[in-house]
Amino acid sequence: MEFLEKVEKLRAKANISYEEAKSILTETDGDLLEAMILLEKQGRITPPAGADPGAGSKPQGSDAAQAKKDAGDTWHGFVRWLKSLIRRGNRNNLQIRRRDEIIASMPVTAFVAALVFAFWVTFPLLIIGLFCGCSYSFRGPDLEKDNINKAWDKASAVAESIKEDIKREMDNTENGTNGKKD
Repeated sequence: MEFLEKVEKLRAKANISYEEAKSILTETDGDLLEAMILLEKQGRITPPAGADPGAGSKPQGSDAAQAKKDAGDTWHGFVRWLKSLIRRGNRNNLQIRRRDEIIASMPVTAFVAALVFAFWVTFPLLIIGLFCGCSYSFRGPDLEKDNINKAWDKASAVAESIKEDIKREMDNTENGTNGKKD
């Protein structure tokens, strides 16, 4: 439909001047329905008889359409949040150190993916690493100040303590004392 035809149709339906119809259609990019809705919202035309006064100018079935739009907005919001989280994860790293030397570093996103998809492999490797003298820390603009690094340090300290206890018990067993004091 040509713009002039839309102006004529809107002018006839809304009982407004050509100038008003042209202005409203220009404002709504030539969308007749949007133009009618805008005119109703402005109070320049009245909604058809039988329309829900609380619904304004919504056509029938708009509750379902609004629910679908809200679900779409929620989905898009979730996707934006997830992208932001992945970007943060890629900016920050998990560093694995042994004797104050970095032996490996990986993006937090990769570490979380490994935990989620290969938990039964990743978690035992983390524990074994602790007992082999490895320490872990998160580095990057978003994670260096977090308490998670303190937790990693405590885990390393506990692993060292357990190693020392086991070593002491083994030494005592080799010496035949079995932990008994005479």
